Amino acid sequence: MVLALFACERNPRLRDDRGELRARPAELRFPRCFVGYPAGIDLSVLNTARGERSAELEVEGPFVVRTRTLRVPGGAASRVRVILHPEAPGEVNGRVVIRWDESELSVPVTAHVETAPLCVPTAECRWARFDPRRVACVEEPSPDGSACSNRCISRGTCRNGRCEGPKVDCSDGDACTDDDCEPPVGCVYRPARCPPPKDPCLAPVCDPLNGCSEAPVPDGTSCGSFDCVRMHVCRLGACVSEPTPEGTVCAGGSPCQESGVCRSRRCVQPPPSMTPEQWGYTAPPGKRVHFPGLADERGNVYWAECDGSGCELVSVEGAGRPRFRRRLSASPSAPVRGRLVLSGELVVSGVEAGHVRVFRSATGEEEWFVALRGASCRYSPGILDAPVLVSAGGDRLAASAFGSGCARGPSEGHLFTLSLADGELLWHRTFPLRLEGLLADEEGNLYFRLGAELVSLTPEGVERWRVTRPGSPPPLAVYRGLLFEDRGVALRAHDGRMAFDIRFESMGGEGSSPLLDEGVAYAFGRKERDWLYRIDSRSGRALWSSPGADGPRQPHLTGRGSVLFQRFSSGASRLVEISPAGHTWYSCPLPSADRYEEPAAFSAGRWTVLTTEPTGSQRIRSFWVGVPPASRGWATQGGSSARDGRPR
Repeated sequence: MVLALFACERNPRLRDDRGELRARPAELRFPRCFVGYPAGIDLSVLNTARGERSAELEVEGPFVVRTRTLRVPGGAASRVRVILHPEAPGEVNGRVVIRWDESELSVPVTAHVETAPLCVPTAECRWARFDPRRVACVEEPSPDGSACSNRCISRGTCRNGRCEGPKVDCSDGDACTDDDCEPPVGCVYRPARCPPPKDPCLAPVCDPLNGCSEAPVPDGTSCGSFDCVRMHVCRLGACVSEPTPEGTVCAGGSPCQESGVCRSRRCVQPPPSMTPEQWGYTAPPGKRVHFPGLADERGNVYWAECDGSGCELVSVEGAGRPRFRRRLSASPSAPVRGRLVLSGELVVSGVEAGHVRVFRSATGEEEWFVALRGASCRYSPGILDAPVLVSAGGDRLAASAFGSGCARGPSEGHLFTLSLADGELLWHRTFPLRLEGLLADEEGNLYFRLGAELVSLTPEGVERWRVTRPGSPPPLAVYRGLLFEDRGVALRAHDGRMAFDIRFESMGGEGSSPLLDEGVAYAFGRKERDWLYRIDSRSGRALWSSPGADGPRQPHLTGRGSVLFQRFSSGASRLVEISPAGHTWYSCPLPSADRYEEPAAFSAGRWTVLTTEPTGSQRIRSFWVGVPPASRGWATQGGSSARDGRPR
C-alpha cells in the first residue's frame, strides 16, 4: 500500500494546541481486490489543534504509503493514500501507525484479495481484459489486419471486427445432409428435409447419391375416410377402398380407456374408467417424502426421505422395485427441489448448506463430497445456504448459493463451477445479490437474474452480456437461441435483447414454465380465457391457443410433440394430453381425493407423482401413459425429468 498526501480540509471546530490527531475512518477496509491489480483507499488524518502538527507514518503488512512524514495544518485534515499490490488470493491484514509528539494512533487495514476471472473473447477479432473497477470483463475490437482463424476460416484477417478469409470446405458428398459450418464447432451435417409428397400413399426418402425421392408407404396405411364399413388404405403405393375387417382398431386408446374395435360394422369401445395406478409407495410413519420429480431415461425414480435423524436418497425402478437407499444428509437445510438433480450417470445433491454431494445413479455409492468456499479461502469456509444446481455441460456442474464464501466475509451471491469427475473447483465468481433462476443452454452458457438485471456468462465464467429488466421474473427456459421468461416473453440468448412478447397473465407455479421444441414453443398463461399457446418460436406468432378456465399443472413435452399435464377443476384431477394440432387426445380421471404435488416425473412411458391423501399420509403413484418424453428441447420445468436446468 502507498500513502500519499492529497489535500487539506479546514475544520472550524478547533481546539487549543493540546489537540490531537484523529483518523477517519477508524478502520480501513478495501473494496474487492484482485491479484495483479493495484488498489488504493484514502485515510483522512484530522488535526484538532490550532497549530500545525507533524506526524511519522509507519505501515505494517503488505501495504505501502508514498510518504513517511505527514504535516497536518491546524484545524484541517490531510488525506493519505494507502495502496496494496495484491500478489496472492486470501485475507490481507495490516495497520497504519501515526506517531506525533509522544502519542500514537493505530488504524487497522484489511483487504480480501480474489483471483481475477480469466477473460476470453466471445468472438474472433476481439480481445478481452478484466476491469477491476467494473469487476467485469470488457471487450474491444482487434485492429484491422490482425491475424484470425476459427473452425470455419483458416488464415483469416480481421476486417471491421469480423474474421474474413478462405472458408473451410464442409462438403461430405452426401446428398442427404445439409452441410454447414458454425465457428464454435466447425462443420455441421444435418439430415436433409425432403418435402412431403401430396399423395398420402407415398413417403419421402433420400438416397446419398441422388438425393430426395418418393417411395410407397407400407400397405395398410390409412389414406382417407374410415369407418367400420369401408376404409381407404394404401396398397402398393395407391389409395384404395375396401371393406373394413372385423376387429380393426377404430378408436385410439388412452391410459384410462381401451382401444375401440369394429364389431358387426360398428365401433365398440368401453367407457373411460379411473386411471389405474401401475405401482405405489406409501411413506412409513414418521417419514416425509421430498419428491423433486426426478427420473432418468431408463425410468428409474429418485427422491429424498427424511425423519428426525436425517435424510436418505431413495431410488426405485420404473416398475416400482427398490434399487437402493443411501444416507443423504444429517438434516435437510432447504427444499429438495432444485437441489437434487441428475447429471449423466450421477445424482447430485445440494440439500446440505454449503455442500455438494455426488452419488452413482446405478448403485447409490457416494462418488465425492465438497464444501463450497471462496476461491481465495484456503482453510476457513464461510456460511452458505443450500446450493441450487445446474448441469453446465457434459463434465461440469454449476452451483449457486448465497452467504459468505469465507469466514467473516460479506454475504454475497456465489456461483461455483465444479468438475463432475472429482468436485475440483474450476472457477468461482461473487455477486452483490442472490442469483435467481440459474439455467444453462446446450453449449453450457449460464443465465440468471441478479436484482433488476439479467446476466449471461460463458462456460468459463466470463460475462457475455448484462441487460436491465426491472420487475422481470427469473428466466424459465432456454433452447435454440431463445431465453424465455414468464408472461410469454422471449429474449435472444446471444445478447439478451427482445425476441417477442405475447403479453399474457402469469399462471405461476410449474405451469408457467414453457416447453420448447424445434421451432415451436408451448407457453402457458391467461389472455382472456386462453391458457395454452402453441407458438412459432422463430417469429413469435401464435399458431393456436386452447381455452379453458383452469390451466395445466406439471406439463411435459412428449416424444410425439404433444403436451401431457395434470388439470384440477371442480374438485377433480385429470391427466390430459393435447395433440400438436390443439386437440384433446384424452382426459383421464385420477384419484381425486388426493392432492397432487408438484413436480411430477415423466420417463419411459410413466407419469409419477407425489400425492397427499386426505389423512395426511404421502404416497408416490406411478401411472402408465405409454408415450415417451421428448428426446430433445426443454421438455418440462428444469429442462427434463433430470431437473438439471439444461435442455435435452
